[in-house]
Amino acid sequence: MKDKLYFLLLLILPILVEAQMPFNNCLKGENASMMKTIVDIGQTRKGGIKRSSFPDELQKRFELILDEEYSKSGAAGLSCAVLLGDELWTGVAGLSSVTDSMNSEMVLGVGSLSKSIAAATVLKLEEEGRLSINDSIGKWLSKREYVDGKITIEQLLNHTSGIYNVTDNPRFGQMINSDYERVWSPDEVLDTFLLAPYFTPGNGWHYSNSNYIIIGLIVEKVTGKKFHEVVREKLLHPYGLDSMYLKPFESNDMEIAHFWGDPLGGTNSVDLTGFGIDFKALFSGAWAAGAYMARTKDIAKWMKLLASGKILKKGSQDELLKGVSRGNNAYYGLGVVYVVNAEGDIVAIGHDGNIGYTAKVYHLVNEDMTFAIQCNDMTVNQNTLNNVFVKFISAYQAYINSVRFPVEQDSILIYPNPSSDKVSFDFSHKVNGNIEIYNDLGARVQSVFIDSNGKADLGVSLFPKGIYFVKSGHQIVGKFVVN
Repeated sequence: MKDKLYFLLLLILPILVEAQMPFNNCLKGENASMMKTIVDIGQTRKGGIKRSSFPDELQKRFELILDEEYSKSGAAGLSCAVLLGDELWTGVAGLSSVTDSMNSEMVLGVGSLSKSIAAATVLKLEEEGRLSINDSIGKWLSKREYVDGKITIEQLLNHTSGIYNVTDNPRFGQMINSDYERVWSPDEVLDTFLLAPYFTPGNGWHYSNSNYIIIGLIVEKVTGKKFHEVVREKLLHPYGLDSMYLKPFESNDMEIAHFWGDPLGGTNSVDLTGFGIDFKALFSGAWAAGAYMARTKDIAKWMKLLASGKILKKGSQDELLKGVSRGNNAYYGLGVVYVVNAEGDIVAIGHDGNIGYTAKVYHLVNEDMTFAIQCNDMTVNQNTLNNVFVKFISAYQAYINSVRFPVEQDSILIYPNPSSDKVSFDFSHKVNGNIEIYNDLGARVQSVFIDSNGKADLGVSLFPKGIYFVKSGHQIVGKFVVN
């Protein structure tokens, strides 16, 4: 592998719905705009690092980051999981309810990560010869207003069908909020909220939850079984993911993290589950497009299995990752987002979700690292999840650098360490000229002159918080922390 850094581009997709709860009776469908998070990460390993357990140093750094970001977010609670190979770390912060803290065994809504589950189910059925993603809707379903029967299953899966997104319809939020306990059928949702298409099939791209509601109906037509029954049979049970379930059509006895939000649509969050609100209407309205519940560690396991080719055969995996370009080296495949580097190699695969509960999960291919995070507070946007993700990757890169470049601890004294103001360097041997300071992403940030006594001072008050490495010649000789 080339010893260099590349930009890893991750999309924050418009996943399911941004809910503004009563009393303003509004549930907004997210628009199709995309934001990107740019992260530097070293492409120096294939398959990550060798390890027999999750490194203690990295666990401590992850815990610190999660606590710091939680304290700044205003969220009720956060749940996070990281897989390094098969080694798992989990961390939580904050509250489930007004009396109970979050714990890693709780389930939360995954939102549109559900689309990756639906897409994999379709590809499993294709492997069995029961359908083809080239089949038209008309082959399996009766004619429906605003839905062109010539649309293919693949166009549903990659959002090129042009079908109107039901959660964009203002009436969707109004009617879902008018009766929280009502369980909507998929046909009722489509018949009530579909409007004219955005474009003719194959002539554009628009994120649409309607596509995946129709996918669920096709799965049921092909199999003669309930959608969630097929998912459990083909995916969840065989891969040990039985804790995942489709709300409100399934349930289990696992503890659910309470759902928090502001009844007035602001940022003053309260425990809505504690008031007895179950949101069956919201979840049934999402159905195959976004209604799965899961523990954070299970969505990490799911995405690792899917992204690494453990779920699908090679031909199906190729179809999963045959995507529509969304710019900036990012693509929407079949129920997944993936990002490529300058050489065209896929470096990250995952999806985001928002059904009041927010979720984010990505598998970093070269690092064999899978990151997952969920939040139980609808007033907290994806930026909090993004910040944790970015900082976790940064901490991982710093750890990798420290492993790759062992520090000669006796060659240099760095003090105070950590510091928020100034650090001093004192070498025990002669240093020729300058030393170089690198951040934890591998970028050189400053050159420092060492005097004839082997000493120097460096002001770090303007440095971003993080780990920094000291390089003399071709050797990493020390590291320090700015706090």
